[in-house]
Amino acid sequence: MGELGEVRNEIFRHLVEREGYTAFAIESDCLMGLVVDDHVTTGARHDSTTS
Repeated sequence: MGELGEVRNEIFRHLVEREGYTAFAIESDCLMGLVVDDHVTTGARHDSTTS
């Protein structure tokens, strides 16, 4: 993950842990939306660290 992705994750972590957010939206293309939905609903990972 690049630096921008790491910053994004830190912001999300802060919003959830310290500001009480329970949901947020990310604008993305349809295919990435399916990948995110799969991860959220099943815990599946779709990145270069899985075999």
